[in-house]
Amino acid sequence: MAACLQGSLAAFIGQLLGLSRWWLPINLGFVPALVLLQDHTLPPWLLLAGFMVLLLLNWNALLERVPLYLTGTAAEQRLIERLARLPDGFRFIDLGSGLGGTLLRLARAHPAGHFVGVETAPLTFALCWLRCLFQRNCQVRYCSLWRVSLEEYDVVYCFLSPAPMPALWQKACGEMRPAALLISNSFE
Repeated sequence: MAACLQGSLAAFIGQLLGLSRWWLPINLGFVPALVLLQDHTLPPWLLLAGFMVLLLLNWNALLERVPLYLTGTAAEQRLIERLARLPDGFRFIDLGSGLGGTLLRLARAHPAGHFVGVETAPLTFALCWLRCLFQRNCQVRYCSLWRVSLEEYDVVYCFLSPAPMPALWQKACGEMRPAALLISNSFE
């Protein structure tokens, strides 16, 4: 009963803080799940499989110190509004496209634009690629942002971490055209 109360409280606080809807079942079920599973022994292969899934989703956190950050609804809306001021045919790249939600919604909101996402976490890339597969003005590449030339893009978007930002700034200064936009979500 206490675990259910704690989960309900966590879900309520998460809603008050404005967390995304997908956090609701996590907040609601985490503590009750811990209580239910405390006396059960999981087979070792299941633990290994869970570790592998997390590793393949968060590969970038190990190699490039960039965890999986998902763009929030408010930031996405501002991107949609900003891109609306660009001429048709603009080229947009998302450096570290994650699960592809933002890339896909931007591509749908601006069908006259060309959208590219790059990702290096294997499972994250696969999910992003599958989500964007049937969006004609959107493509996803399995490659590092450091191997992509930024010169052909009108807008370069990133939501990375503070660690790579100084090097990314140098790359942007050296490769981007003067009129192009570099939009960094949350990190200077």
